Amino acid sequence: LTLVAALVGHQLVGRRRTAEESTAKVSRLYDQVETLYAHQRELSERLQRALLPPVIPDIPQLEVAVDYVAAARGVDIGGDWYSIVALDEDRFAFVVGDVSGSGIDAVAVMARARFTLRAYLLRGDSPATALEMCSHQFDITADGHIITALVGVGSSRTGEITVANAGHCEPLLLTRDGAAYVATATGPPLGSGPTGYGSTTFTLPVGATLLGFTDGLVERRTEGIDTGMQRLAT
Repeated sequence: LTLVAALVGHQLVGRRRTAEESTAKVSRLYDQVETLYAHQRELSERLQRALLPPVIPDIPQLEVAVDYVAAARGVDIGGDWYSIVALDEDRFAFVVGDVSGSGIDAVAVMARARFTLRAYLLRGDSPATALEMCSHQFDITADGHIITALVGVGSSRTGEITVANAGHCEPLLLTRDGAAYVATATGPPLGSGPTGYGSTTFTLPVGATLLGFTDGLVERRTEGIDTGMQRLAT
């Protein structure tokens, strides 16, 4: 009996030691995974930010502010982007866009869309023409993604702004009287086939703010997008 008890005790001690070693090994693996995850996330965010405009042009009589905030979870980079271009002494162009999905493929499509739209705007095309030209160059069956974009051209001297919309969230105009969304002639997203786009022209009052954004700012899985839009306006 003493021998059996000693053997059982020895086995129990060995199993406990093995369990403790296994627990320590699992903890080390978790630490390594968390470190790797943090590194992957940092690299993903750095890659996406490298494709965004490095500087914001100085546009007379206009104050411009931008902010890019990555998702709180996930290491996949997305296709959200913005672009601001000074066209001449008082005219400027801007784009806020979003590519469906995430990952390197989405970023590649985003880069194409950003630089293609920028080229058309610098050439002097209107927002509607720039989107129409791009509609011939993107195809969801080949690219695997669709692109939404709000494109605008404005004058800092007169405050007049013309926008065209390819399936994107409408911009929010904040004035002394409150906040209201600018009703745009919204067309289909890029990638859904060649098409034309309408345009909307309005005046940005002195001291007002025009806010362009992507749907990540207002969408929540537990509610309709209208709720998020109203929350933003409020």
